[in-house]
Amino acid sequence: MKDINWINRKNTETTRKNVRDAVVLFEHKEGSKLVDTKDIGALVRSLGVNPSGSQVTIIIDQLAALNAENSQNNNLLSMEHIEIVVANFLVQQKKALFRDDYHL
Repeated sequence: MKDINWINRKNTETTRKNVRDAVVLFEHKEGSKLVDTKDIGALVRSLGVNPSGSQVTIIIDQLAALNAENSQNNNLLSMEHIEIVVANFLVQQKKALFRDDYHL
């Protein structure tokens, strides 16, 4: 039986890779690794979840806070920041769907 921490780590790595792949699809300019703020909702939906409008707003606010210190253009978000915030959101969504008491 595999260690549960190893499985969680592997799932997180897979999730982060999926986010990086989605960023490439939504890049502002090819190779820039920057995504326009208006495309974040579509990017998250392309990863198989359907966030509410308020969840998308929270994600954008978190990205804007990370991006504010490093960028001249507040409408373009970096791959690194998107990877961190969106991967964390996706992991939280998966955890919310998991029920411990399901098999009792």
